[in-house]
Amino acid sequence: MTSRQKASAPLRLFIFSAEALKIAFADRAAASGNPDFINVPVERLTSNDYASERRRAIDPRRAQRWRAGVAQLEGAHTRHECDPVPR
Repeated sequence: MTSRQKASAPLRLFIFSAEALKIAFADRAAASGNPDFINVPVERLTSNDYASERRRAIDPRRAQRWRAGVAQLEGAHTRHECDPVPR
């Protein structure tokens, strides 16, 4: 490994981590919900195949906009409310 490659390794790690987080947040936004009411695709989201698929899509040479890798489970205007804590 050359000194230039050694110097760029932390940058590549940072870029890869940032892209992985963007993927995770896109998936979370699409797939979060109450499993009593919707079918959250936990098996797909936690599978090694899905992780490999998403990892291969990362290009460390450029930042990307990510969309969820699973279907949107709720409408964009869904509102969530919590019951107040009983006293």
